[in-house]
Order: sequence, then structure tokens, then C-alpha cells
Amino acid sequence: MVYEVMAPNLQGSIVLTYDANGILELADFGKLHALDSETLKFLATHFPMHQAWLARTVEQINGTAKLVQLDITFELFYTKYGHKEGKIKAEAAWNKLKPEEKAAAYNYIPRYNSILAANQWRGKLMPATYLNQKRWLD
Repeated sequence: MVYEVMAPNLQGSIVLTYDANGILELADFGKLHALDSETLKFLATHFPMHQAWLARTVEQINGTAKLVQLDITFELFYTKYGHKEGKIKAEAAWNKLKPEEKAAAYNYIPRYNSILAANQWRGKLMPATYLNQKRWLD
């Protein structure tokens, strides 16, 4: 999930990207023009490294966090999923999903891969099956 964080003490915004497990993957300060020393000290000690901490941090800086909708294309999904079989059926299943389902399906792939690695007796589902069965909800 990707959030844009804004606050009165921030001149601009910070974009935070969390993986399917809620762990911070990327903090983009590119939209930030300036930062006062008090806010910088606060962020240095209270930075939301986990998605669960984001709301509390945003509240403490009197800010807002807006969920950013990413345009996740089928090609991005198919490349990240990695199991290159049944592309036509997978794309048809993808096109039936709502944007928030596409984001959830895409973001869950690393978690799904780690589950498969821990349970090597399980094979990776065909992409269409993963999408049609909404396996990211497991």
C-alpha cells in the first residue's frame, strides 16, 4: 500500500510504500520542500516503519495520510507473479477485478511466495486461479 503523508510542519509530502506484511519498503521524500528541525527530530525517532504505526505518527504530527491508488496493469501483475502460464485466462480474470482488488492481489504476491517457500509441497497456482479464487484473502 502507498500513502502520501502531509502535515502543517511538512512543506510538501512524504510518500510511504508498505509491502503486503505492512513493512516499510520505500520512503520517498522527493515531494518534500523543507522540514523544520522539530519535525525532523520527531520523525527520526517515530518513523512509521510498519503500516500499523502510520495512523499514530500522522496523528502526532497533526497530519493526514491519503491512500494512493496505483495504476497496476495486468503486465505488472503478470511479471511480478512470475508463473508464466495461461496468460489469456489470467488477463480475463484480472479485468473482472475492482481496482482495490487488483492492488490487494498485486501486493500479496511476496507474502504468497513466502508461504509457498515455507510449504514446498504446495505448487504455485496458475495466475488465473490465484485471481479467480482471490487467494490474497487467505
